[in-house]
Amino acid sequence: AEEIWEYASRTLTQSAASVAATVAGSTITAIRGDTLSAALENIGALTNYSKLWFTVKADEADTDATAQVQIELAGGLLYINGAAATTAANGSITINDESTGDVTILLKAPETAKLSPGSYYYDIQIQSSTGILVSTLTSGMFVVAADVTRATS
Repeated sequence: AEEIWEYASRTLTQSAASVAATVAGSTITAIRGDTLSAALENIGALTNYSKLWFTVKADEADTDATAQVQIELAGGLLYINGAAATTAANGSITINDESTGDVTILLKAPETAKLSPGSYYYDIQIQSSTGILVSTLTSGMFVVAADVTRATS
């Protein structure tokens, strides 16, 4: 035991937040109460569209109005935790590369704080500019991890 106490102190050079990726494969992980910024790459060309949605649900059969999260490209945050969002600007989709389909999903901390820890389903859908064709570009699991500190004010 004495050998251990004699070791020189060590410094953590990488933050814990950067160790666990927000996006791993088709799984997005959000920590409840933290701002989520999830970069999704190569989901498919985002040309000739009229609408783009990011939706998270507990059950794929749930209505959009009862979604855990629904963000629309032009409208911002539409639904949070099964209710209409009060601050649309707290959620957004940014298109980083239209030709390859690189997007960033942003959900601010006051909104992730409303989510219950657990596993959910997500997808990103696009509606063509003609309004006829709707396509799912990607889908996967959306995991909300519990936070430890709840008193942040």
